[in-house]
Amino acid sequence: MAIAVLIGIAAFLCLLLAPSSVDDALAAAREKSRRYRSAALICFSIAVLIYTVVATVALSTPLSNRLASLGVAWWLAGCALVPFAAYHAWRTAQLDSDPYE
Repeated sequence: MAIAVLIGIAAFLCLLLAPSSVDDALAAAREKSRRYRSAALICFSIAVLIYTVVATVALSTPLSNRLASLGVAWWLAGCALVPFAAYHAWRTAQLDSDPYE
């Protein structure tokens, strides 16, 4: 059951990170920035949710240790997405201020 949930979440995140079909560079940069920000926010939210569950369960149980490891993995995935979101936000700002439009 848990594996099915993780596969569903991974499929949803893959849809968010799918390449854009927009030809305009500015629109594509905005779309990619939004997708990476959304994916990072989802990862951080899941990590906080897991942390909340672990904090309410007895700390010495094997289940809480596994959940804590899973929460750390989600947190690291969110941290890995932040530089991509920042790059595309910077790219959007550069395209917005293009003097040759």
